[in-house]
Amino acid sequence: MAHTRAPNGKTWLRKPKRRPNEPYIAVLFGLSAETTSGFELDVIRDAIIGGKIRGTQFKALRKAMSLSVEQITAVIGSSQRTIARKEGGQASLSPTEADRAYRLARIGDLATESIGDRVKAMRWLATPNAYLGNQTPLAMLDTELGTTYVEQSLAAIAYGGVA
Repeated sequence: MAHTRAPNGKTWLRKPKRRPNEPYIAVLFGLSAETTSGFELDVIRDAIIGGKIRGTQFKALRKAMSLSVEQITAVIGSSQRTIARKEGGQASLSPTEADRAYRLARIGDLATESIGDRVKAMRWLATPNAYLGNQTPLAMLDTELGTTYVEQSLAAIAYGGVA
């Protein structure tokens, strides 16, 4: 949150405005894009383990990535009802859910960077891929091994290969 000085001299918090191409990590952690560049991994880890990622932040990530609740339940490993309940209130994500949400945001940013276009990257994540055994990259994010395959596929795309 940014601090703003009111005309009467008092300081108050202001939510940063969301930009259309803001990194998904920034959306998940409620940060501005400028803050994310120096964001330390230990801060991310503490937020994940400490239950500091709220359902509302998760909902902002889901909407920024244009994903349905059905699509995201497989990645997060929670039921649609649990996701809807957490998105609707101030409940925090469990450490497992937060870790998977971070994984989703990180891969979304990597896909956007590798492919060069946010819309095409989200389309790629939702399209079955022969390299991934005709699974969608999104479906592969439910495990660390599947995520590694998605990262390898994105590396091939970024460096001129076919994936």
